[in-house]
Amino acid sequence: MQWNSDQVKTMFSAQLPHSWIATGISIDTRTLKPGDIFVALKGAKMDGHDYIQTAEKAGASAVLVDHHVDCQIPQIVVPDVLEGLRKFALDARSRTHAKIAGVTGSVGKTSSKEALNFVLQDQAPTFATPRSYNNHWGLPLALAMIPEDVTYGVLEMGMNNPGEIAGHTRLVRPQVAYITNIEGIHIGRLGSMKAIAQAKAEIFEGLQPGGIAIINSDTNETEILEAAASGHELWRVGCGQKADIRLIACDEGSDHQIIHANIHGEELSYRLNLLGRHWAMNSLGILAVVKALGADVKRAAAKLAEFRAVAGRGQIHEVKLSGGQKLTVIDESYNAGPVSMRAALEVLKKAGKDAHRRIAVLGDMLELGDSEKEEHVRLKDAIIANDVDLVYTSGERMAELAKVLPDSMRGGHLDDPKALGLEISAQAQPGDVYMVKGSRGGYHSQGRMYAVVESLLELNQKQG
Repeated sequence: MQWNSDQVKTMFSAQLPHSWIATGISIDTRTLKPGDIFVALKGAKMDGHDYIQTAEKAGASAVLVDHHVDCQIPQIVVPDVLEGLRKFALDARSRTHAKIAGVTGSVGKTSSKEALNFVLQDQAPTFATPRSYNNHWGLPLALAMIPEDVTYGVLEMGMNNPGEIAGHTRLVRPQVAYITNIEGIHIGRLGSMKAIAQAKAEIFEGLQPGGIAIINSDTNETEILEAAASGHELWRVGCGQKADIRLIACDEGSDHQIIHANIHGEELSYRLNLLGRHWAMNSLGILAVVKALGADVKRAAAKLAEFRAVAGRGQIHEVKLSGGQKLTVIDESYNAGPVSMRAALEVLKKAGKDAHRRIAVLGDMLELGDSEKEEHVRLKDAIIANDVDLVYTSGERMAELAKVLPDSMRGGHLDDPKALGLEISAQAQPGDVYMVKGSRGGYHSQGRMYAVVESLLELNQKQG
């Protein structure tokens, strides 16, 4: 999105010294491009106002600030910089011609957003939320970036507290709103599954008249979602006969699955080079959104065969060792909850069908409230059911799981994922298949357990 000084003057009733054009918007001087407006957001640890001179040297066209600063480029001075960013987002939304889908849910929203971007771009110009820009500052930043002339937009909406998604969706005003599922993520913060469902269902508050609400009808909270979507056209995704987009069957191979589905009465079969029933269900939701946006469903289904999981969310790496041997790493390190942890263990079993050893490397699951210890201990049954050979654990919560595992399964426990990664990589053997998963937190932007993934991937470099 672009702005000229006259547009900005009108938006903010601002006095600006001369005419200029902004070709983008940024909150980070490390990625700022010449011509961007630099938005000086304040966070818990950083204040963007401290980087004004850096932004100026990088070629910023103007700065959005909450007080006058020492610089030679135009300053847009506002009482609240975040609210100023939201004004840019509202302006971008009013000018774009895109038909927009909003995506939220407990798990799978980022992967679904990326897959939607992948299949829709094959059909028409598409914009999607960069990275995981789905929170109180990321969502308005993403919306402010949307071009005027794209056909489709896919905006991801995350939350930590009630009311946040309501704010997001009223800003985005989607024509399609999709909830991937309702799981126990944030239950420690929100207190109940009902509260989680109600918070996610806020996405329907901004759905435009005549819009389409898409929900997972297999969840126990379906009635809450249906009630929240009242007044809109409702599409259900699931396995039951009431589902409008229904999973009929999955034919699973060692590295792919063939999905047989019924989409509003039309049967369709397609290939996914992604394992796990969760991906089968995700793919149905993706195709439901495609259909709701008016795009070609059959073409999108065929394109899904080319889609690969993104880093931290099921991406599979083959690490070449000496002598032509290899090991496999399933990177699930970005986040974790009880349901997604069990799904990842199922993937480990399928991907590791012919493995020398199936090895799970598990980090703490966060925000589980009073059931935190029990949820970690309960993973024991899923680990045994999925024929895992060895389990490494990290974090004080996972230490509870390590205590109840059979001695033969205990690979080791270290609270520091980096130290654990070094230990695991030193003991790696050809033919091993590793699945690494844990909740976000700690020092790494990709999730604290990514340090283990890094150590295993480095074996490829060490062995040449």
